[in-house]
Parts: sequence; C-alpha cells; structure tokens
Amino acid sequence: MSRVLVSLVSEQPIPNILAIHHFKPDELLFISTQKMENQCKTSSILKTLELLELGDYQKDNKFHKILVQEDSILDCYQRLDEWINKSGKGKEEVEFVVNLTCGTKIMSFAAYEFFRDYNNKMIYVPIAKNEFIVPFPKKSAGQPTALNLRLKVIEYLTAYSLKVLNNKNLDTCRQEAKERKELSKWMVENYNQIENLLHWLYSKLGNHRNKKNFELTDTFDKPTQEERAFLGRFGFSLSNEEGSQRLTISKKLTKSQIRYLTGGWLEEYCFNSLLELHEQGLIDDVQIGLHLEKFHGQEADYGQGQLSRQPGQPEGKSVCRQAAEGQKSNNENEYDCLFTKDNALYFVECKSLPQDKGETKSTLYKIEALQQNFGLKVNSFLVTASSPSEDLAKRFKSEIISLSELGQLKEKIAQKIRAKNSIDLNR
Repeated sequence: MSRVLVSLVSEQPIPNILAIHHFKPDELLFISTQKMENQCKTSSILKTLELLELGDYQKDNKFHKILVQEDSILDCYQRLDEWINKSGKGKEEVEFVVNLTCGTKIMSFAAYEFFRDYNNKMIYVPIAKNEFIVPFPKKSAGQPTALNLRLKVIEYLTAYSLKVLNNKNLDTCRQEAKERKELSKWMVENYNQIENLLHWLYSKLGNHRNKKNFELTDTFDKPTQEERAFLGRFGFSLSNEEGSQRLTISKKLTKSQIRYLTGGWLEEYCFNSLLELHEQGLIDDVQIGLHLEKFHGQEADYGQGQLSRQPGQPEGKSVCRQAAEGQKSNNENEYDCLFTKDNALYFVECKSLPQDKGETKSTLYKIEALQQNFGLKVNSFLVTASSPSEDLAKRFKSEIISLSELGQLKEKIAQKIRAKNSIDLNR
C-alpha cells in the first residue's frame, strides 16, 4: 500500500516539511491557493526537500497540487473529488496522511471531511513545537510524537522562498573567519585602545569595500602601542622618521581584508563565537555574510506535478520559474550572521563603529525585511561596539549586546535560547 501525505499550504512551511521528513511518503499532495502560489510556497517546500535529500518528487512524478478557494468548503471538496477520480487512487490502495496544521480553517475542515472515509491518519503539528499529535479519531489520540528534523540556515531560508545568492563563496568566508579568529578576539579585547585607528581606516577604506584590490599608503598620527601592534599583525609596512609621531603605513589589500578592516572583524568575532556554540551542540547551524533575495509571482507552471487550475487563472512564465532560470529580482539584502536552533531562526546584526542615521536606517531595514517583507518570525540581536540604539531594540524586540558584554556573547545568546525554549515548552 502506497502512502500519500496531504499538506495544506500557507505562510508557514516548516510544519509541512517536518511531517514529510518524518513520514517519508511515496507521493505528495498539496492543497494550495493562488495567493500562496504567487509567493512560491509549494516550490519552496519542494526545493527544501531536495536540500534535505528526501528525493525529487517533481522529477519522479510523485508530486500533485490542486488550487482551491480558501474560503469555500464546497470548492475544496469538489476539487479533491476531481483529483481522486483522475488519479484513480482507491480507498483500499492508498494510505493518506493528512496534515491539518496549515492552510485556512476552511481548508482544514474540508480536508478532514473529505478524507475521513479513506484509510487515513490525521496529524497536527503545533507551531513552534517539534512534534505532532493525532487529533482524530478521538479514541486513538495519545502522546505527541517527536519530530527529529532540525533545519539548517539555508534550508530554513529556502523554505521561506529565499535564495542565497553567494552560496559559492560561503565556504571561503567561513574559512577566512576561522583563520582570523584570534585577531578578531584581540580586537574586541583591545577595542578602546585601537578605536581611533579603526575610525581612520574606515575613512580611508569605506568607499572601497567592493573593490577587488586597493593599495593603501597614508600617514596616521600618534599611534598607540596597541595600534602599532595591530597594524603589524595585519601585515602593514610601517615607517616613520626619527622623532616623528606620524606613522606611514602601506599595504595592498584584498576585498576580504578591506571588509574586515571596515567592520567585518566584529561579524567574524560573532560568527566564531556562534560556531563554538554549534560545536557544543547548543545551536544547530550558523552562517556568515549571506546575500538573500526573495521571489514573488505566479507559480502555476512551476514543476511537473499534476495541477488543477482554477477557471480564469492566467498562464505565463512565473517569477518562480524565472528564479529557477537565473533571472534576479531587486530584493537583495546582506546579513551578518544567521543561525538556527530547534527550527527557529536567529539574526545577529553587527555594528563596529558609531552609527549615523543612514546606517541606523539600514539596520532597521534588514530586520524589517526579515520580520515583515520576508515573512519570517526571527529572533534578533544587535551586537555593537558603539553606543546602542535603544529605539532600534524596542521597535524590533532586538536584544542589544554592547562592547562591555562582547566577552560574554556566547553566554548571553545561550541564555536567550534557553529562555525562549522554556517559554515555547510551556505554551
């Protein structure tokens, strides 16, 4: 007997992915709406399943999708009946696992009513809990069953229709951050003694962050002992006339080095701290410097699954299909550090120098894009070596980690995670 998992599509993809990973069905049936397909919700779930190596349901023709009117039980019922008749799947030949978690309440009612007379198992995945319950039939309801899948950062983002544009460069970014781990830690510990030098370097290099190479030769007045030590450790050529307090520094810098000197060092410090939490098993995954892009648009022609098209539904190439063919939109954003824990996403934004209005606005936009434009429920931290922005923290419920607390970064993040998990478990 084959197993078909029925998923109701909505803004929240994770419950469907968790259930598919757990049951590993032979075929998938998605019940969706035009609104959800305009946001690429079904194709994003399928792409995530590929990343999880759960098989290519589209290629194997094991993927089916019907579009329904989200506020009509009759329409949902009729379209399910049409699909069953066309597919030839009899009541004695197929076991249906029906995930009632997502979709609208009307879609859940319709799915329950339709499949109640079939060989079925009804499940519900409570949001923010990595488990499912079997609510029907009442006499069989028992203890929750654990769902063991923990999504990594890119898998999580893919599920929410986000594309990582710099995927090929991520390994290099991680390796460079690891190689500069001790230097980044030293900079945090000696920040007050090298702050003037960091301001000066930013004034000289800030406009060259996107250049492949740049040769810096200039003079810096009255360097402290720690500033001289830092420049030496970074490989700058240093010289000054006898008795002069003006230091001439020179070095041909790569793009990676320019970005490091203009703020990347704090991002790498945070990444290495989070990497230690990952190695200790306290978080599930961490990434640095992701460039993200979101796609919107009609998804009707995406994939090879059977699709029941609503009357009057327009045809044509979708934005999802354009994305698959490499055409980009203009919604790219760069994020410092992202990590996952128990299928929740966390964002760490880093600011190494005092923020002007433009930088504060940029930080606001990044958090807003994740929480609103991208539809993610994200927990955010603002790590800053300058005066913290209380308004920013209040607006987006970000926790501020200031210069005096950077040495306890791991402990503060671990404490936050434990507190959140405690709240979720008690819901």
